[in-house]
Amino acid sequence: MWLRRRVWIMDLSYHIIKNLHEERQFLKEMLDKLMEEINKAPEGKVLLKKNRQSVQFYHRMQSWEKCGTYIPVSEKAKAIRLIQKQYYEHLCDEIKKQLDVIDEFLAGYGRTELKNVFASEGKLRQRYITPIISADEEYATAWQALEYEHKPFSEGLQEHYTQKNERVRSKSEAMIADSLNLSGIPYRYECPIKVHAQIYHPDFTILRMYDRKVIYWEHLGLIDKEDYMTDAISRIREYESIGIFLGDNLIITAETAKIPLNSKVIHQKIQHYLLPPEI
Repeated sequence: MWLRRRVWIMDLSYHIIKNLHEERQFLKEMLDKLMEEINKAPEGKVLLKKNRQSVQFYHRMQSWEKCGTYIPVSEKAKAIRLIQKQYYEHLCDEIKKQLDVIDEFLAGYGRTELKNVFASEGKLRQRYITPIISADEEYATAWQALEYEHKPFSEGLQEHYTQKNERVRSKSEAMIADSLNLSGIPYRYECPIKVHAQIYHPDFTILRMYDRKVIYWEHLGLIDKEDYMTDAISRIREYESIGIFLGDNLIITAETAKIPLNSKVIHQKIQHYLLPPEI
């Protein structure tokens, strides 16, 4: 159990790195915007002094000035801009510190080294080791090698084949399979999953390699037919009942007789859901 938990935690490491890169980008954009506002503000700083029930403002152009020039009430807006500017400057200082912390962490952290430890042991030693963490290629090979019972084809059904000579049920499914294969994405065709007491066969069960997450891909090829669409909606709701949600671990493509699936749509889905984002 502890081994599985450790591997699970490591699989989350990609998301940690991704979130840090996103946070870094957000902070850099905020820093740029704050600097723009600082540059547009009046020069100098403002000194506040409380005088009985009122507050007086003094404009200091140089740090060595003891008090500066009094800002009359009629120019209070100028004083407020200077106060806001100083707040922005303090915020920029803290953002820069945070960026330094993130950069230092990212420079010293890497999950790929952990996956390469087994490979570095050498062929002789590997015979006697049960690896906890394997390299991506080994992991993908073992995942794809898992045997499962395929859904049978009905007699008389038109035959369609992928470039790997796998039989699929439609030309569109062949396009999806070939695109996944071309992108180096491991998949299983119509691998059964149990949803409560029912067995379903998602068109594609996919291993997303960068975080080793299982993703399901359903192609709805006849959505202009009412009975077919009713069944598809029911199946999707069943998937949701066991934690398979559209936009998370479920991809859906669809077509009608007038609007067929095309390779551009498939590529967009693969790029968005299955390939590592640029970080």
